[in-house]
Amino acid sequence: MVFSLLMEILVFTFALSIDSFGASFAYGASKIKIPLTSVFTISGICSGILFVSLLAGQGFLSLIPLSVSNNISFFLLFSIGLIKFFDSHIRHLINEGHIKKHKIHFHFLSLSFIITIYGDPEKANADKGQDLSPEEAISLAIALSLDSAAAGLGASNLTSHPFLTVFSSFFLGMLAVILGSSFGNKLTTKTTLDFSWIGGFLLICLAIVERFF
Repeated sequence: MVFSLLMEILVFTFALSIDSFGASFAYGASKIKIPLTSVFTISGICSGILFVSLLAGQGFLSLIPLSVSNNISFFLLFSIGLIKFFDSHIRHLINEGHIKKHKIHFHFLSLSFIITIYGDPEKANADKGQDLSPEEAISLAIALSLDSAAAGLGASNLTSHPFLTVFSSFFLGMLAVILGSSFGNKLTTKTTLDFSWIGGFLLICLAIVERFF
């Protein structure tokens, strides 16, 4: 039972950290360094938002019948997994400007800027410097945390262990940023590789396991 729970936590947090790996890989390929302070900032914010989401999910799911909460959890996790699985197509729509043509306006936490970063994470490096500053890392971290916030609400089996989940998220998040930046930096030519579908596939599998097994 304990081993099964630990595996769920690792799979869940690993799936969420893949976006951080992909964004950091893109920075590394562009020869933009991510200092340790920015690594802490990205991982800390992503883990903090996940922690709040898990607590909110715990409170919400406790107010409704178990059968209903299980269905809601499955729907949320499966939906987030599906979105992440087709993430590259969503980024393409954002980068091509198709979404902007619908004139959707947001005024909370400069969300329109966050959506731009989601489409192209390198746009968080606003000053075009060779380092990603902690201030710029905040914008990137918020963009990377959007799916974590929703997924945390749906992780019904993990809401009772928020601290263990967040610790795993923080550690794997830091590791993902460091490794992604390092691997990207080793490339001799700039490239764009999509890793997000892996995280989506894992979240879909986790949703199915939590609901039916």
